[in-house]
Amino acid sequence: MTARLSDVQGELSEKQKRTLEKSEFTIREQTKELNDTRLKLSKLSDIVDKQSAQIETLQSDLSYKMSFLLHHVKRRLFVSGNRKSWQININY
Repeated sequence: MTARLSDVQGELSEKQKRTLEKSEFTIREQTKELNDTRLKLSKLSDIVDKQSAQIETLQSDLSYKMSFLLHHVKRRLFVSGNRKSWQININY
C-alpha cells in the first residue's frame, strides 16, 4: 500500500507536521545551495581551463624565444671568434 505525503500528513500530530515542514524546508534550502555550489564550481572550472591554455601558450612562446636567443648568442660568439673565451650554461 502506497500513501502520498499529503495523505500521511493528515494522520500526523501537529508536532510531527511542524517537524516534517521544517525538514522539507531544509531539503529545499540544501538543494538550492547545492545547485549554487555546482554553478560556482562550473565557473571555476572554466577559469582554470582558460588559465591552463594561457600557461601552455606562454610556455611555448618562452621556449621558442629561449631557443632563438640561444641560437643567436652562439652564432654571434662563433662569428666574433670569442668561442673559447665564453662558456654558456643556460638551463630552462
